[in-house]
Amino acid sequence: TWTAPGFDDSSWTEGGAPFHYGDGITGGTALTDMQGRYTTVHLRTRFHVEDPGVVSDLRLQALADDGFIAWLNGV
Repeated sequence: TWTAPGFDDSSWTEGGAPFHYGDGITGGTALTDMQGRYTTVHLRTRFHVEDPGVVSDLRLQALADDGFIAWLNGV
Protein backbone atom coordinates (compact mmCIF):
# COMPACT_ATOMS: atom_id res chain seq x y z
CA THR A 1 0.00 0.00 0.00
CA TRP A 2 1.03 3.61 -0.38
CA THR A 3 1.65 3.96 3.38
CA ALA A 4 4.42 1.33 3.36
CA PRO A 5 8.01 2.63 3.52
CA GLY A 6 9.02 0.77 0.34
CA PHE A 7 6.11 2.00 -1.82
CA ASP A 8 7.27 3.35 -5.20
CA ASP A 9 5.90 6.90 -5.40
CA SER A 10 8.12 7.96 -8.31
CA SER A 11 5.08 8.46 -10.57
CA TRP A 12 3.31 10.79 -8.11
CA THR A 13 3.02 14.47 -8.95
CA GLU A 14 5.09 16.81 -6.77
CA GLY A 15 4.00 20.18 -5.42
CA GLY A 16 4.75 22.62 -2.65
CA ALA A 17 2.66 23.12 0.49
CA PRO A 18 0.14 24.37 1.31
CA PHE A 19 -2.21 22.31 -0.85
CA HIS A 20 -5.55 24.03 -1.29
CA TYR A 21 -8.51 24.88 -3.46
CA GLY A 22 -10.57 28.00 -2.95
CA ASP A 23 -10.59 29.37 0.60
CA GLY A 24 -8.57 32.45 -0.49
CA ILE A 25 -5.22 30.77 0.23
CA THR A 26 -2.27 31.81 -1.90
CA GLY A 27 1.04 30.12 -2.58
CA GLY A 28 1.76 26.43 -2.52
CA THR A 29 -0.20 24.16 -4.83
CA ALA A 30 -3.72 25.06 -5.91
CA LEU A 31 -5.78 21.91 -6.55
CA THR A 32 -7.97 23.52 -9.19
CA ASP A 33 -9.32 20.17 -10.40
CA MET A 34 -10.35 18.88 -6.95
CA GLN A 35 -13.85 20.28 -6.46
CA GLY A 36 -16.46 17.69 -7.47
CA ARG A 37 -13.80 15.16 -8.57
CA TYR A 38 -11.96 13.85 -5.49
CA THR A 39 -12.11 14.35 -1.74
CA THR A 40 -8.68 13.32 -0.48
CA VAL A 41 -5.06 14.16 -1.09
CA HIS A 42 -2.33 11.68 -0.20
CA LEU A 43 1.10 13.14 0.54
CA ARG A 44 4.42 11.40 1.10
CA THR A 45 7.85 12.62 2.08
CA ARG A 46 11.04 10.89 3.05
CA PHE A 47 13.57 11.72 5.68
CA HIS A 48 16.55 9.78 6.95
CA VAL A 49 17.82 9.57 10.50
CA GLU A 50 21.46 8.52 10.47
CA ASP A 51 21.43 7.22 14.06
CA PRO A 52 17.88 6.50 15.36
CA GLY A 53 19.36 5.63 18.75
CA VAL A 54 20.03 9.29 19.48
CA VAL A 55 16.44 10.38 18.73
CA SER A 56 14.37 10.79 21.87
CA ASP A 57 11.56 12.95 20.52
CA LEU A 58 9.88 13.41 17.15
CA ARG A 59 7.26 16.03 16.35
CA LEU A 60 4.97 16.46 13.39
CA GLN A 61 3.08 19.69 12.95
CA ALA A 62 0.25 20.06 10.44
CA LEU A 63 -2.63 22.39 9.67
CA ALA A 64 -5.62 20.69 8.07
CA ASP A 65 -9.23 21.47 7.24
CA ASP A 66 -11.67 18.59 7.86
CA GLY A 67 -9.18 15.84 8.72
CA PHE A 68 -5.62 14.61 8.83
CA ILE A 69 -3.95 11.21 9.30
CA ALA A 70 -0.20 10.66 9.47
CA TRP A 71 1.71 7.41 9.06
CA LEU A 72 5.34 6.90 10.01
CA ASN A 73 6.91 3.77 8.53
CA GLY A 74 3.49 2.40 7.64
CA VAL A 75 1.99 2.79 11.13
